[in-house]
Amino acid sequence: MSEGILSRLVNSFRRNDGDEQRAFQVKVLSLLREMRPDRTFSATDDPLTLKCDESTLGLTNLRANFLLTTRTDSDLRLLLQESLVVTIDAVRDLGDTPEWDTAKRYLMPQLMPSEYLNKMDLVSKPFGDTVVIGYVLDSDKTYSYVTVRDFESWGIGLESLHTQALNNLDLRSKGLEATVVEGTNGIIAIDTLDGFDASRILLPDLRERFAETLGTCDFFFGIPNRDFLICWSASDDETFQSQLRGQIASDTESRPYPLSGKTFIARSDGSIEVYESNATADERAEKAHNN
Repeated sequence: MSEGILSRLVNSFRRNDGDEQRAFQVKVLSLLREMRPDRTFSATDDPLTLKCDESTLGLTNLRANFLLTTRTDSDLRLLLQESLVVTIDAVRDLGDTPEWDTAKRYLMPQLMPSEYLNKMDLVSKPFGDTVVIGYVLDSDKTYSYVTVRDFESWGIGLESLHTQALNNLDLRSKGLEATVVEGTNGIIAIDTLDGFDASRILLPDLRERFAETLGTCDFFFGIPNRDFLICWSASDDETFQSQLRGQIASDTESRPYPLSGKTFIARSDGSIEVYESNATADERAEKAHNN
């Protein structure tokens, strides 16, 4: 792979600017407090959500629409008036659980750090390393995590919940655009920044298409953060492999919504596991020997 191609991909890794997102959150907060002084708004640790009283508002769709404008305060005020402000009174309180027939339309799977389970009583499935599959309700009006209380009130099985979430993600992924580098050292990168890029590795049909494009039955992938998925061929080029693994580890430590600095492998039988290279195994053995 040429240095030019690698450079462009590295820029894709770094495209998600946490400082810019935080500045956007602050600007939205300021305008909402002015436009709706009867409600209490506050920032959250996630720059693409904020609190309205005790409820959570998602800013991902608002930001995406704002980026399509001339990006002035007037543009943002108009978007707020057309979206968040007129629906704020309809935002569900986190203590209330929507009926399943309503919730299932907005259910999405989301890869998240396993440490989230120590902070919130969330429904989850294992994924690998320090990452789990969680679930959220995501619409133009709301963004909230699916709790055990929500799940139990719906009276459905975990597999039914998971299948519904995957179906919704699949529908949202139709016409998905990706950066593709063909050849022996093939690469596919997805960074739509909709909050579900990493989660798209969960879609079986999409993994099959990735394997076909990359030309290998098994392929490697990285999920350094929530808003980036990169897959690459299992070639014998160690320089190529080392560059990708190193970039993923670096990106995880420096970007918002980190997930894992590990390399994963997607196998043709549908299984996913953490990939342990010989270099990694040797490093661990040496460390254990020194201890």
